[in-house]
Amino acid sequence: MIKEFLKRIRAAAGGASFRGAAEEQGTGERSTNTRSAGARPAEEQSAEMGEVIRKRMVFYGDVQGVGFRYRAKYGAQELGVTGWVKNEWDGTVVMEAQGTEEQIGRLITAVQQGTFVNIRDIRMKEIFPEEHEYSFHIR
Repeated sequence: MIKEFLKRIRAAAGGASFRGAAEEQGTGERSTNTRSAGARPAEEQSAEMGEVIRKRMVFYGDVQGVGFRYRAKYGAQELGVTGWVKNEWDGTVVMEAQGTEEQIGRLITAVQQGTFVNIRDIRMKEIFPEEHEYSFHIR
């Protein structure tokens, strides 16, 4: 299931590879972080890249203690995706990512490429975008 999802994402991205370091329901929480230097929020990229969406994703598998959140943060910063990622008590990782479908797909691909990361399942749900979010952070 994951492999098919990643194939669809790669196809949508035109086979582009990631370069660089590296559902349940929406919470309605808002980020108050400041914008990082050089990063453009997803809202500014919408006109040139497609519709901005936000997805809440729960990752299952070997996803804690393997650099998942680190790769997500730096991948998101390079791709211009906003949102957050955090470990849960049950061994899963929850991530909310906001950008275009292509950007979010490339972010997931980048995280999956981690040496010890083994995503067995992803449950995702599209939720309403946050209007005033300017960065991606680890919770």
